Amino acid sequence: MKKHLFLAAIMSVCLLTFLVSPAFSQNASAPKPQKVIFQTTQFGRAFYDYAFAYEELARKSGSWVELKAEETPGAMFMIKYLHENLDQMLSGKKPWVVQYGSTNSVRFIRNGWAPFTKVRFPGYSVFSSILCRINILGTFDPNIKTARDLAGKRVAVAAKAAPFNSTLKYVPYFAKGLGVDVNWQFIGIDQGKDALLNGTVDATVCTFMGEYELAPDGKTFVITKAAPDSATLQLLASGRKLHLIPFDPQVLMSTYKGEEMMIFNPALVKAGAADGIAADVTGLCEFLYMTCDEKTPDDVIIELLKVRYEQAQKFGDYHAMFKMQPKNPFPAGAPKELIHPAAYKAAKELGFKVIE
Repeated sequence: MKKHLFLAAIMSVCLLTFLVSPAFSQNASAPKPQKVIFQTTQFGRAFYDYAFAYEELARKSGSWVELKAEETPGAMFMIKYLHENLDQMLSGKKPWVVQYGSTNSVRFIRNGWAPFTKVRFPGYSVFSSILCRINILGTFDPNIKTARDLAGKRVAVAAKAAPFNSTLKYVPYFAKGLGVDVNWQFIGIDQGKDALLNGTVDATVCTFMGEYELAPDGKTFVITKAAPDSATLQLLASGRKLHLIPFDPQVLMSTYKGEEMMIFNPALVKAGAADGIAADVTGLCEFLYMTCDEKTPDDVIIELLKVRYEQAQKFGDYHAMFKMQPKNPFPAGAPKELIHPAAYKAAKELGFKVIE
């Protein structure tokens, strides 16, 4: 009898020791694995690479969020999918979805402004920064020094079917801000690069991704290191002098105001930030973010931000452009009403700074 009591006592002590051990406590409190879909662009584009990099880094870091990258036809498909399937995500019948977007695409989707009149989505939110995108117009004509010099000139931008890179982005600055009539060529960014090289347009859009810091004015982002996109890189490597045409910060800030208008911050790109930038030049600054519905659970968003924050430097291993991604994942430049509340909770838990 005494032997049985002794054995029972030993087993009880062992069981108690196991239950209070750190390993058991950690496993008991570990969230159940949860699948989340990262909808992205088509193969061959940078953000296709970003989504698959995020998936792999989440897996390698042991995240309980089982992130799965998924190629889609583009932005309109993604927001329509979210719009039509939110109820099933809320009920658990389908996994939660995260996507990517810009300051302006999120604002337009939330408000149902054209071209999103049929898919208004008031809860569309941002939760993590990806990159800072800077757009400047470029020319090979040394006589074109300011934006006003483009009056009557042929300027290539994206097709009208891509209004965030054409009609909504550049036209207001010239028509409303400067009162200048430009001969717009809505032919596409890659086509614009080719047209500038063969002399059939006078200027085209140049794009850089940049590392940034906020200037003392609280509005201007200073770009100390920048990387050109592939089209701009070809222009810089053409053997000809590419002249970058600055935007006027005051005109920029006074032009883009009100409903159904895009908003931008001035971006002061410093001389030497990239090869070919010989002098300081101001461009349009727009931020790219991870996006989701506001009802996406906080713990899912915090876990994704944990992966993003702790693995920030490794994204550059998948695409050179992502070397420009800031360490701090807080969605800089986004109006407060667009930010998912979990971003603030993650900042407190993980120790990164809230950027007002």
